[in-house]
Amino acid sequence: MKNKPLLVIALAALALFLVGTRLLHAQGRSAPQQYEYAMLKWDGPDRIQICFPDRFESYRVFEKGIGLPRGAHDEEFCVNFAVNSLARDGWQAIQLHATRVMLQRPVAK
Repeated sequence: MKNKPLLVIALAALALFLVGTRLLHAQGRSAPQQYEYAMLKWDGPDRIQICFPDRFESYRVFEKGIGLPRGAHDEEFCVNFAVNSLARDGWQAIQLHATRVMLQRPVAK
């Protein structure tokens, strides 16, 4: 009767496994979305592309009447101009890459 203790242990392990799978969940209950995200990309001498959650925009900074200050590099100036423009609308930069900026803002309820 050596098999009886192994059978009892196996059944106990199976019972614990089944109870554990009922108690554990891979994800918690979904909470309402708190932020929306946008991606800003510098795409050339003065071209900015912005992917908003609901639309896409592309424009040239220097065509908006903005001039490049003397000694400024066009990439940094244009990205900074675009980020500051979006900050006025509530967007906040959360990640900066050489030519891309990830932005977020609270979802309007």
